[in-house]
Parts: sequence; C-alpha cells; structure tokens
Amino acid sequence: MLVRVSGQRERLVRQDQRADHRMGYALDAVRLLLDLVIGPQPPEILVLRRQFADERVTDERSVAAVAARVREAYGPVDLVVKSAGVMLPNPIEDGRTDEWARMIDTNVTGALRVIRAFVPDLLAAADGGGRADLVNISSIGAHRIFPNYAVYGATKAALTFLSESLRSELGARDVRVTNIEPGLTESELAQHVDNSDLTAQLDGMVAATGAPASEEIADLIAYTTSRARHINLRQVVVLPTRQA
Repeated sequence: MLVRVSGQRERLVRQDQRADHRMGYALDAVRLLLDLVIGPQPPEILVLRRQFADERVTDERSVAAVAARVREAYGPVDLVVKSAGVMLPNPIEDGRTDEWARMIDTNVTGALRVIRAFVPDLLAAADGGGRADLVNISSIGAHRIFPNYAVYGATKAALTFLSESLRSELGARDVRVTNIEPGLTESELAQHVDNSDLTAQLDGMVAATGAPASEEIADLIAYTTSRARHINLRQVVVLPTRQA
C-alpha cells in the first residue's frame, strides 16, 4: 500500500525530476514501494514496506491505525495505491485451504480494508478541487486462464470487478479509480510459491518473455495518476511484448 499526502503539489521532488510534480511524487514513491526499499523520502509521502502491508492489511485495526498515523503526521491523502497481494498457485485437488484463505484475505478483503480507511480522504481531496486517485493493482489473471492459478485468478477478478463498481460510485464525485493488470513481471510474488514445478515454470516464462521490471510498472502508475483531473485512465493492461 502507498499513500501520498496532498497539499504540497508545487514542490519539486528533485531538480532533475520531470516537470509534473505529482508524477514525480508518485514515481518515486511507487518505485520505493515495489522495490521494497525504504530510503530518503520527501515529507509529502509515506511509503509502507510491502512486507508489512501484506501482513497487516489482513488486520482491520492495523489498517485503521496506519491511516490515523498518516493523517496525524502528514495530513490528508489524495493518492492511494493498493498493491499488497500474494500469489499461491497449486492444483485445486491439493485442497490448500490455508493458501485460499490467505489470498482471499489479502487480495480482496485487504483491499476493502484499505479502501474503507482512505476513501474519506480521497472524497475530501476531490471536493476541494484537487486530483484524487485510487489505484488497484490487479492482474492479467483476472480474465486470462492459467492452470493451477484458479484461486489467485478469482481474487484478482474480484478486485478488477470491485474497481469497476467503485468507479460508478466515486467517479461521479471526481475520485478516479484505476485498475492496473500486469502480466508477467519481475517482482517478489514468485517468492511466495511453494510448488517447485510451478516455480520453475514461472521462472522460465519470465526469462522467455523479458518481463518488465517493477520500476516500469511504477512509471505506468505515475503516468496514469498525473493526467488532468477530468481524465481517468480507468483500465490498464500491461504485458511483456512477447507474452501472448
């Protein structure tokens, strides 16, 4: 999960950053998030470790506490990127109910907890005439079939549909909802897989397709959230060129 605090839009992140200040904030912050790096940060943003987010979005009180700390330390939020997720593929016949529960609680219910915590901030930012963005990181698995990824794909399909439904509610109030569906990507998701055959298969596919790095997904997020307030790039699918 990433949040960016509003109210400092005129300040440059770095002198060599691109001209759109909000793009600069988003690009720096999302790169830090996706790379699991905590480094020197401008005071306008708070980046929470992805590992922490994966574990804590499953706890409603923890999410509420994080939201309260953000507001207390930095003020209201106008950009939320919900990216905490786990991918635990296995044949359905294995009956891994532990993995099913973890994916549902993190990928779906966790998203709802984050949305509940920050939607009031986004609505307030929009009401004040500013840009307000909720970005959900789904997956191409939301509508492409991959054997042994049934439950993971189902959770991402739920997130994609949730994004579309929320857009019907929040878009009328000038909060943009963007759903991003990456395909094969170099990320830590594969580290969760405990099936050696599927790990080898996934590694081979990533190597064969030239999967994009997390920084490239971050750049896409930065681009979508830096558009003019009246433009919503609502659904983005990003794949390696060689992934059919």
